[in-house]
Amino acid sequence: MAQNLSSNAKKMEAVRLMLEGMDAHKEELVAAGISGEFIQKMSEQMVAVEKAEADQERQKARKLLSTEFLMTEMDKLMKFYKRARKIIKNDTPQGGWLEFGIAAKR
Repeated sequence: MAQNLSSNAKKMEAVRLMLEGMDAHKEELVAAGISGEFIQKMSEQMVAVEKAEADQERQKARKLLSTEFLMTEMDKLMKFYKRARKIIKNDTPQGGWLEFGIAAKR
């Protein structure tokens, strides 16, 4: 029966179970061609993948925080912009609006 290992989480769980099984049956597996060294290398690779995944999750969290900060700062900037635009449109003749980047007709 083939397993559907479509996500990294499913793959890691499958490897984790495989390693547990191999650790429990080392002697039997040596006769089948899987050495203790093979199991050790597979286990070390699993640790490397877990570290890489943790690093990726930290980077995702930092990006989310950075995006939230950017959006907050952009909202603040747009408040300044809207106020300046309103004042310029009220106090400057329409013919001079283009100088301020305002292309509105009214």
